[in-house]
Amino acid sequence: MSMQILCSVVFAHRFDVVRAGVRRIVSLSPSMELVADVATGPQTIDYSRTLEPDVVVIDELVPHISSTEIARILVSEVPRSRLLLWADHLAADSIRQAMRAGFHGVITPDVSASELVHLIEAASRKEPAMSASALAVLSKAGTAPVAENIRHDFTNREREIVRMVVQGLTSQQIGKELFISARTVETHRARIMDKIGVKKTAGMVRFALDHPALFEIADSAV
Repeated sequence: MSMQILCSVVFAHRFDVVRAGVRRIVSLSPSMELVADVATGPQTIDYSRTLEPDVVVIDELVPHISSTEIARILVSEVPRSRLLLWADHLAADSIRQAMRAGFHGVITPDVSASELVHLIEAASRKEPAMSASALAVLSKAGTAPVAENIRHDFTNREREIVRMVVQGLTSQQIGKELFISARTVETHRARIMDKIGVKKTAGMVRFALDHPALFEIADSAV
């Protein structure tokens, strides 16, 4: 019996060796399939239009068309696809610009194979997907203060779980890492969302990205 592919991916990067590495990593994941790896901006747009993948990962320096212009085109023409920026050179302003252009997250070349898979899976679930290095850059740049009506008396375990959720781990994966049941993780997540005042995981992730110091995200990136 063939295994159902849960996430289709188009990967665009200017360097063959990077594409080969990502191709290898994705091929080892039973939950995703690399449906195309391409080297230029026009190819990225053409293959994404044709294949309508779940996730498109785009090199920030992909040739011929800027990554931000590609994002604007795909947001309009292939709205079902989630877009991740592959960024070699990180700056808080460039990350914010990418988000405004339509990217849903940022991957950096220092990610481990498992983190790469987690980030792509998170994007496919329509959750923010930001590598630890990108989170650290945003944290150092400073963020808006916490709203006064937010209860932020988070326990160490809750902060730990939030960091893992931001990395794209599921409740089952978090439970395995922390040696607790997935149901216990879900209980913690519900309490966290109650404190923040949101009802969905995406809202919790957005809050964590806006207030990384609360969850020691910068520390966890070291």
